[in-house]
Amino acid sequence: VIVVGIVDTGVDYFHSDLYDNIFINKGETGLDQNGKNKRMNGIDDDDNGFIDDWRGWDFVSSDSSGQDNDPRPGHPHGTHVAGTIGAVVNNGIGIAGVVNKVKILPVKIASDDPYATSVDNSYEGILYAASMGAKIINCSWGSSVKSEAEQETIDAVVKLGSLVVAASGNSNQDIAYYPAAHNGVLSVSAVDWSDRKAYFSNYN
Repeated sequence: VIVVGIVDTGVDYFHSDLYDNIFINKGETGLDQNGKNKRMNGIDDDDNGFIDDWRGWDFVSSDSSGQDNDPRPGHPHGTHVAGTIGAVVNNGIGIAGVVNKVKILPVKIASDDPYATSVDNSYEGILYAASMGAKIINCSWGSSVKSEAEQETIDAVVKLGSLVVAASGNSNQDIAYYPAAHNGVLSVSAVDWSDRKAYFSNYN
């Protein structure tokens, strides 16, 4: 089963149409040598630099550390994206995702504010998803600002065997939009019902 990293505003992993398709980190589940649950023992059991990240990571937490192991959403955008990709098929609930067999890795890069529309620590989130084995990393966000450091992150992620898929943007402009415009990224624009570029979609 392919793992898809949803690097976005967080994912509602309790959602009835997503719950069965949420990625579980086996390195942070089960009991440790002291008989404690690895999911909440405060130890980095899989030695990846993230403590108790058994179902993803929150890179923009209201926690004092600024990060935590609870990638539930602030803004619902990430849950919407996760559903489009991986809502459980043929369960009689909601919709069907475009992928029949998939595990969704929630990676939260936005604040806990349900109205917030900006992202932060986004490339750290991309790198985390790749390091966790996500073969596809979805990025439905971006900006026109280019960064060589961000390109280097993409290069590293590609070497890890991941494909980053990113949105070209929604302002109907001929513009380089990042991460979509970085080398090695699959850029996706929107189309209308007749398979032509949607009026709002960027291109470049």
